[in-house]
Amino acid sequence: DCITLVEDLHLTVRAFHAGKKKIARQCRVVEALELVRLDRNAVYSNETFVELQNEFREKQVKQAAAAHAVIVETMRTLHEPFAEGSSAVKAEWRALRGELDTALFGALRQAIRRSLTLLSRAVNGDKGQAPYTLFAVDAQIEGPSVNSYPTMATLTGVVNQAARSVILAAAAVQRLSTVDLSAPAEPVPEDAASSAPAPSVPPPVEESYYKQLFDDDDLLKLVAKIMRAMHRTGAELKVMATATGDEIGRAHV
Repeated sequence: DCITLVEDLHLTVRAFHAGKKKIARQCRVVEALELVRLDRNAVYSNETFVELQNEFREKQVKQAAAAHAVIVETMRTLHEPFAEGSSAVKAEWRALRGELDTALFGALRQAIRRSLTLLSRAVNGDKGQAPYTLFAVDAQIEGPSVNSYPTMATLTGVVNQAARSVILAAAAVQRLSTVDLSAPAEPVPEDAASSAPAPSVPPPVEESYYKQLFDDDDLLKLVAKIMRAMHRTGAELKVMATATGDEIGRAHV
């Protein structure tokens, strides 16, 4: 009996460590996600830019949701040995759950921060490199006014929406501390990232990753830096038009 008990304990410990490693792999999947797609050699219309970003981000969000589903299912398995334990055992589970929650939050934040940094470098330039040429603009001067199509206000709004949508992607990932581990779920294979849906029941706003990231000072500073660059580009376009006279035709910003 003792030998059987030791063998069972050994299998439980092995399964526990394997489960933690599996969750760590899925956190790395989330951390590696990019939520914007930018090509230095591409020039977009505002409509094309919006469509491209939405399609690309949707695919990345599905990967995040699939990774989350694997994590939750693995947590259900890990929770089983803790479910009927003493108060000390349950306290250990709460600590582990908090650790996993923090790990996934960190991975999600890193993916969002890297994506916003990429967008910021595209509009601001980086380490001596010029900003990307993202948009083509038809512009002309009429009296004291500079008219452009699309307007710089439109392009600034498009880039602002792209930046904020990067943070909004976190809304598809339910906070692990709010997941009901007693609810059964269909197993999700690790290679199902391209087809997994987002969680159908969002967490309470005050407890969500999204709410915490939306209020993150570092991320908001990146968004503000992106917006300053777009406003600066608008001012530069106006100077360019004034310097060239009646019409400058097509410009790139």
